[in-house]
Amino acid sequence: MSTAPLTGPLQRLMDELKKLPGVGARSAERIAFHLLKAARDDALGLAHAITAIKDEIRPCAASTSPTGSCATSVPTRAATRARSSSSSSPRTW
Repeated sequence: MSTAPLTGPLQRLMDELKKLPGVGARSAERIAFHLLKAARDDALGLAHAITAIKDEIRPCAASTSPTGSCATSVPTRAATRARSSSSSSPRTW
């Protein structure tokens, strides 16, 4: 039994998700259907977070800082691991 190809917003979402690193066709489909079933506020929260990162964080050269946040101020995983492994006392949040 074959299924009809998806069209419209759901297919567009899956096409965009497949552009993400490590997300293939099957994962994109799972994520898209998860978002479809999720509460509207949850899906909109993800959309707003994506929009905010594009609007509020700008790449900058090491010598200049643009208006707003600079992507170089965002810690990398390696830097975070190095800080946590060099710390002798556990962090409290």
